[in-house]
Amino acid sequence: MIAPIDGDILVYRCGFSAEHNEHFIYLKDGDGALLSSFLDKRKAKKWLKDNGLELSEVDIETVTTNEPIENALHSLKMQINLIKNSMLTNDVHIYLTGKDNFRIELYPEYKANRADATKPYHYEGLRYYLTNYWDTHVVDGIEADDALGILQCKANEGNPLTIDAQPASVLCSIDKDLKMIPGWHFNWTTGEYDFVSPEQGIRNFYQQVLTGDSTDNIPGIYKIGPVKAKKILADCNDEHEMYAECVKQWISAGHTIEDMHLSAKLLWIMRTEDDIWEPPNDN
Repeated sequence: MIAPIDGDILVYRCGFSAEHNEHFIYLKDGDGALLSSFLDKRKAKKWLKDNGLELSEVDIETVTTNEPIENALHSLKMQINLIKNSMLTNDVHIYLTGKDNFRIELYPEYKANRADATKPYHYEGLRYYLTNYWDTHVVDGIEADDALGILQCKANEGNPLTIDAQPASVLCSIDKDLKMIPGWHFNWTTGEYDFVSPEQGIRNFYQQVLTGDSTDNIPGIYKIGPVKAKKILADCNDEHEMYAECVKQWISAGHTIEDMHLSAKLLWIMRTEDDIWEPPNDN
């Protein structure tokens, strides 16, 4: 059994685990006295509220302390070994997103809301470690999620995708978006295994077509969240019915079918190489 692993999340999580922010609150007026400091920004804001102070009355300075890269590497090794031990396999395949992305070519605003997002201080060092000491693949033109979906589906070809069958692959990630890929999934933070049937995978995809994905700046229908999307598609029996219901909802919300198709293409995670989503045919 193989374990395809989401390396992007590992790098970010383990990288940020070796960083600590401290928030210092200074009074703006007078001598600019230090009033207090907090490791948690939410606690800092609560302290201001409890003390009757407005943000306009203070300056908040954030100081980041970066631990040595050895600490981040230790976390990374621990996470990978946890996955190996949980899965009882040494056959791990780690994927990292490389350069270029076909989704940006389709929609330049894709992930534009993350343009100013900060990467971990040890980002490059952790990626170097993974690519030099583990079976790690950096994929260009697509995302690590696509490569994970392709490997999971390829490994499970010819095997019955049922909850009782022995899996050839278990996809390891904490990303809910990957739940459109059929087969077994392992969440290393909760230790939970989850089986996604082919039908449930398609249903999860069309639920996302309704909601969009604000994290990746992919448009959806206003005021339709996961709970409402699930309810809307509850009576749909197959992909054709799900697709038709999504079209109905998008048109009713004042959008075009082309708008919906664009979001669907952005959301779809590949199952084979060059697997760009297309509407289901009438056959």
